[in-house]
Amino acid sequence: GDEFVIETPSASTKALAMIVSGIRPGTLGFEHGFGHTELGQRSHWIGDKQQPVKTRSQDGVNINDIGLI
Repeated sequence: GDEFVIETPSASTKALAMIVSGIRPGTLGFEHGFGHTELGQRSHWIGDKQQPVKTRSQDGVNINDIGLI
């Protein structure tokens, strides 16, 4: 997908566009972090499966950090 910039009056971030079924054309869909800001830098468990630690800390965007646009 194409790289694009998401901006608010106080911050901006680069993101990679992905076409996903279920998202209406012409809109943006965000995964909501519900306040989580570690962005995968700490190992955690989901059910009985341990999730890996991300080594690239800039791999995601948290809508809590940039607000609604």
